[in-house]
Amino acid sequence: MTTIIIACIGKLSSSDPEDTIIQRYLKRIPWDVKIKELDLKDSKLPKSTRTSKEATMLLDAVKNCHYCIALDEKGKSLSSSEFAATLSSQFDLGNRSIGIIIGGAYGLDKAVKNHCQQTLNLGSMTWPHMLARAMITEQLYRASTIISGHPYHK
Repeated sequence: MTTIIIACIGKLSSSDPEDTIIQRYLKRIPWDVKIKELDLKDSKLPKSTRTSKEATMLLDAVKNCHYCIALDEKGKSLSSSEFAATLSSQFDLGNRSIGIIIGGAYGLDKAVKNHCQQTLNLGSMTWPHMLARAMITEQLYRASTIISGHPYHK
């Protein structure tokens, strides 16, 4: 069974509208997708200290993943079909656990980017990290439909 772990900074409440979108797509995705929400309690840390501590938590959350993707504004832009092809090629290689990392308000520490085999962006605009979760879950569903030949992706 394929497992995809979305490791992200911050916690969503079930009453948040983003969570409604995320749950809708999680039900449709044929793979086992786990969202690991991580949170630093000390919000007064300096940026570099905060991102470093977040990096430790994020990397621990995906430590058993065979292939990791970081979402970052400076990452590569892929079409939905290219993203599906990336996942499909990883499955073909036998990589059944994939990590997707979403940083917090200050972005990702260099250690996370260096750990990941791929760094992607969700477009050239900056997106709130909570909305990025909804966007990546939709793209995972879309990728599954592309791979299976379902007409969702037109």
